[in-house]
Amino acid sequence: MRSQGAIFAYCEVFGQFSLNLNLNRQHTLGEGTRREEHNSSGNYRTEYEDIPRVVRRINQIRERVNESTRGQVRAARWRINNASAKVMKNKRMFKAGADQLRKEIHLSHDQIVEGMKKNQFNNVEAATERNSYNVDAQEMHRTQTNEDNTINELLEQWAGGAHGFVPEKKDENIIRLVGENVNCLGLYNRTNQKMFKLSNLMSRYQSDGMCMVDHGMNFGHHESTGDKRTNELFSSIHDIRNSAGYNIHENFSRYSYGGTMVSTFSRLSSFAISQGVDKTGLGRWSWILVGSEDHRTIIVSAYQPQKSSDKRQRITADGKMYGGGKVSSQHRRYFESRENCNNPRAIFTSQLITQLKAWRAKGYEIILFADLNENIYTGPFSSLLQQQPLLMDEQTLKSTGQQAPKSHQTGTNPIVGTFATPGIMCVNTYLSPHGGGVGDHRVHIHDFDAMSVLGSEYPKTVKPTGRSLRCDNVKARKKYIKKLKLSLKSHRVYDKLEYLNNNKHSLPRETFEKLFNKFDTEVVQLSLNAEKVCNQFYNGTIEFSPMVGMCIRMIRVYKWIQKIQIWR
Repeated sequence: MRSQGAIFAYCEVFGQFSLNLNLNRQHTLGEGTRREEHNSSGNYRTEYEDIPRVVRRINQIRERVNESTRGQVRAARWRINNASAKVMKNKRMFKAGADQLRKEIHLSHDQIVEGMKKNQFNNVEAATERNSYNVDAQEMHRTQTNEDNTINELLEQWAGGAHGFVPEKKDENIIRLVGENVNCLGLYNRTNQKMFKLSNLMSRYQSDGMCMVDHGMNFGHHESTGDKRTNELFSSIHDIRNSAGYNIHENFSRYSYGGTMVSTFSRLSSFAISQGVDKTGLGRWSWILVGSEDHRTIIVSAYQPQKSSDKRQRITADGKMYGGGKVSSQHRRYFESRENCNNPRAIFTSQLITQLKAWRAKGYEIILFADLNENIYTGPFSSLLQQQPLLMDEQTLKSTGQQAPKSHQTGTNPIVGTFATPGIMCVNTYLSPHGGGVGDHRVHIHDFDAMSVLGSEYPKTVKPTGRSLRCDNVKARKKYIKKLKLSLKSHRVYDKLEYLNNNKHSLPRETFEKLFNKFDTEVVQLSLNAEKVCNQFYNGTIEFSPMVGMCIRMIRVYKWIQKIQIWR
C-alpha cells in the first residue's frame, strides 16, 4: 500500500542520512577542521548547510505518512459503520419476526375453530396411518413362519391323499359348491358335532351351496319338525334354501339310511327358481334350479344304493324294522310292492338318466353330484352320462387332468364324483383327505364360473359384520370398558365434548354440526376398536392331520364298543 511504502522510504532516507552525518561529524571534529566540497557552480558549501533541506524532507515524508494514516483510519471507520448497519438491520428484522410470532401465538376465535377442523378430529385417521407403518419385525417373522407352515401342511395333505387345490378365499365371480357323503348327520345326537363342523366348513371355504348324500334322517317322523327342520340345518348361514329327499314310505324311526339334499346359501339363494325331489318319494335325488330368464342350471344330488344282497330286512309284528334297513332293501320293498322286481340299481340308473335328458331337453345346464357306489370313470352309469344328449364330464378329471383318488377310506375306487354338461366351466377342484369332513368319504369342493352357471354376473354383496361384544360375558365386558376408557382419555374426547358443549350457541350451526359429526364418528371408531380386543371367536375347527384323524377314529371305536357293552 502507499502508506507503507512512504514509511519504508522515510526510514531508509532518515537512516542513511543519520549514518553519513555521524561519520562526517566524527571525521571533521576529530581533525579540528571543516570539510568543504565543491559543487557544480564552483562555490564551496559545508556539510552543515544540507541539514535544513534534509529536515524539511523528513517533515514532508512525515506529513505524507500522517495523511495516509488518517485515510486508512477513515476507511476502517467506514467499514465498521457498514457492518454495524447490517447488524442493526438484521436486528430490526428479527424484532419484526418476533412480533409477528407473538401475534400468531395468541390465536383468535376463528383460528381456533379452523385448527379443530383440521387437526383435533383426525386423531383416529392419523393413528391408523401411523399403525399401518409400524410393522414389527417379530410379526413379520411370525407371518412368514405361518405361511411356511401352511405350505408344509398342504404338502403333507397332498402326501396323505388330498387332490387338487382351491383357495380358501374365493373370487367374487365364482360359485363354490361343496359335496360330501356325510354318513348320517345325527341331528338327534346330544352334541350334534357333525352339523357344527359342517357349518364351520361352509364358512371357512365361503361355500355358496352344498350337495349332500346319505344324510340318514327321516324328516317326516313325528319326533322331527318336517320341512322346517331342514331349513334350520345351517342356522349360522343366512338366506338358506334346502331341498331334502328322504324315504317317506317307511316311518319306523327318526333315522333312515340314504337320503339326499341340495342347499344354496346367501347370494346363490337369490337365483333359486324352483326345487324338488325324486317323485317316487324314496329320496334318491334332490335338485334346485338356479339361473336367470335366458340361462338356467339345475344342481342335482343323487345317491345310488349299493348292490343288494339276498338277505331281506325283517320287520316285526309291531311295525318295527330290525336293523334299520339298508337303502337297497328300502328301494326293493317299494318297487316289489308295485310289482316291479327289477334291480333297484338298474331302476335308479334308468329313471335318473331319463330325468336328466328331460332337463337337458329344456335347455338346462346340469351339475350332478352323485355317490354311485361304482367306479365313476368305468361304471355303466358314467358311460351313459358321456353319451348324447348329455355329454357330461367328470369335473375332477376335467379341471385337474387327473382322475380322482379313492373315495371311501377303506375303498379302492373313486365312487363319488361331480359331473357337468359342456356349458359349465369348472375353475378349481379340491378333494380333501379322509377325515377332512364329517363322514368317511372325501369332501369335494368345486369352483364354477358364475357366468356359466347363472348366465349373468354374480352380484357382489358385502356381508354385515356382527358385534364382538357380548354384555352377558363379564370378562369381555370388563376388558371392553377398560380399553374404551383408555382410548377416550388418550384421544382427548372429554375435552372435545366440553368444547362443543361450551360453544354450541356461539358457533355457526353448520360448523357445530360438522364438528359434532366428526366427534361422533371418532367415538364410534374407538368403540369398535375396543370390541376387537374384548372377545375372540372360536369355531372349534381342527385342521386335518393323519394323527388327528387316527385319534378321532379311535374315539369313535371306543364309543361303539361302549354302546355294545351297554346293549348287552
